[in-house]
Amino acid sequence: MPTSILAFDFGHKKIGIAFGQSITGTANPINVLHYKSDQALWPKLEPYITQWHPTHLLVGIPLNMDDSPSDMTVACQDFCRYLKKHTQLPVITIDERLSTRAARWQLDSNSNTSNRSKKNRSQPVDAIAAQVLIENWFQAHQG
Repeated sequence: MPTSILAFDFGHKKIGIAFGQSITGTANPINVLHYKSDQALWPKLEPYITQWHPTHLLVGIPLNMDDSPSDMTVACQDFCRYLKKHTQLPVITIDERLSTRAARWQLDSNSNTSNRSKKNRSQPVDAIAAQVLIENWFQAHQG
């Protein structure tokens, strides 16, 4: 059965979003969603669920390098419960350590200008980090 995944690189003020499908094993960044409160989150997330029709949702869970939970781990687990409650879709998690670093490397290596400002470089990095999460998940679950 083909799997389509909408992935989230969760943060307290912004969430990177990407979409991938198992048929091709590829993923693409979609957007970085900015929000100010939990109450304002669902009206911004719902259009992505409706438009992309995912079969699964994927959330990157941050852990410390020693595998211990970080302060963000609890917030991400709460976000997973939030998604499950609002969508009734399966919510899967993946270790997100180093996904942002991989996204920055990918962004910088694809850029023609190496001296982009930090603000410009970080703008889409959350969506690319979500893409990296999907690609890592597909690699771990092949065949």
